[in-house]
Amino acid sequence: MPEISKDWLEYEATHGGRFCLTGNAEEIIAQVQKLATAVGPPQRNTDPNLQIYDSSASSVPIRVYKPVNSEKIPLCIFSHGGGFIAEDLDSEDGFCRWIAKSTPCVVVSIDYRLGPKYKLPTMLEDVITAYDWVRDPSNRFVTEKTQIFAMGASAGGALSLSLANHISEQRKAGNPVTRLAAVIALTPVTLHPHHVVPEYLDVYKSYQENGTDVPIMDAAAMMTYFEAVNAVPNDSSIFAALSPNLQDFPPTYIATCGADPLRDDGVVMAKMLEKAGVPTKHDHYPGLPHIFWIFPDFALSRVFAENLTMGIKFVLTRK
Repeated sequence: MPEISKDWLEYEATHGGRFCLTGNAEEIIAQVQKLATAVGPPQRNTDPNLQIYDSSASSVPIRVYKPVNSEKIPLCIFSHGGGFIAEDLDSEDGFCRWIAKSTPCVVVSIDYRLGPKYKLPTMLEDVITAYDWVRDPSNRFVTEKTQIFAMGASAGGALSLSLANHISEQRKAGNPVTRLAAVIALTPVTLHPHHVVPEYLDVYKSYQENGTDVPIMDAAAMMTYFEAVNAVPNDSSIFAALSPNLQDFPPTYIATCGADPLRDDGVVMAKMLEKAGVPTKHDHYPGLPHIFWIFPDFALSRVFAENLTMGIKFVLTRK
């Protein structure tokens, strides 16, 4: 049985009971959209301290969040979550606004193509396209001194880590690609449960321990995501814990949740990065479900926000 915190159980009891994604891909997409709208509908152009506009990076739609005083601040390549099949630029609009102001940084949120219509690695290809466009000085987003970091939660965390891996592959091939300054991976997907790194089989138990009877997302939902986008279990370009390039990864901040089937994706990733000598900070939230912080009135969401701010500062000051 999963261990769920008293704080979350009390929150559930006062907010209509337990919610968990269920059904086929199309049903889950509808549920994710409904949840995203309920917890934080986008507020367009209401903040005088942020310039917010939609644009495109080559062929990839993006939304830019630029603080008024945006000189000499980092730039965040942001990939939303949604299991590679759901969400869009609006889904994490409020979160991107907060990141832009609290870091502070310029946020470029990527509207990558989704499954089931598109299959992996299409989503990663769009993130790479946007990254290459943003780092081109002719597009006036960055200078040679700009710190560029990647960030995302769940599938977005996977894409952020996979971008770091792609850059490492390019560097290994002799291409002059500057390494990311950091990666922020929140409850990331880093492994397929059918292909776990042998050394960590005794650690990787969250699909069993949190497979059922958990809030937000269970193991069945994860398998629906994987099947919808034809995920290949041993694909190291998507599942970053399989990467042969971990020693070349940038400083990384990882957050994990105790009542989440993805708990050990992040736990194993943090252990492997630390073993590879990568500066790594890992915050864990015992008994809390996947992406619990999307609920702004849940008290521990404020703790998450404080820790995330410190985590971003930690990785951006390491080399």
